[in-house]
This record gives sequence, structure tokens and C-alpha cells, in this order.
Amino acid sequence: MFGYRTTTTVFEEIKDKRTLKLKCTVCGKSRQRTLEVSQTINPFNKNKKTGEVKTYSEIVDENRISLNAKIKKFNETPFVCCK
Repeated sequence: MFGYRTTTTVFEEIKDKRTLKLKCTVCGKSRQRTLEVSQTINPFNKNKKTGEVKTYSEIVDENRISLNAKIKKFNETPFVCCK
């Protein structure tokens, strides 16, 4: 009818994930949880200091820092799989 076209751009996603194996503090069963962080390389993902598009290595470094913080926060509370 109108002839509009939608253009979809797929940007490269850079993921970092870790699997944690824990025991429930209530029942004692072994459980596994996976924590993940990701960012994409795109023109809108810019470095705050320079204003330039982040490079692959900058994103990998930020993901690593973010994932370590996420793991630390997860480990601060006792793990409970059931109530």
C-alpha cells in the first residue's frame, strides 16, 4: 500500500558468561546457575571518556568487570533453591 520498508541491522554481540556450581543452603542439593553479560558493537555504544565507538577489546574488558561484579553480588547472599 505505502511501500515502506523496514531495515533491520544486526550488530555483533559480545557475550561473557560463567557457570557457578553451588549447594543449596536449605536442602543441600547441588545446583548450577549461569550468569551472563553482553554488549554489541554498534554506533550508539560509545566510550564515555572519548565519545568514540567502543572497540572489541574495550567491550570484552567491560564485560569481564561487569560479570565479576555480578558474581560477587550473587555470592554475597546465601544460595537457596527451595523454600
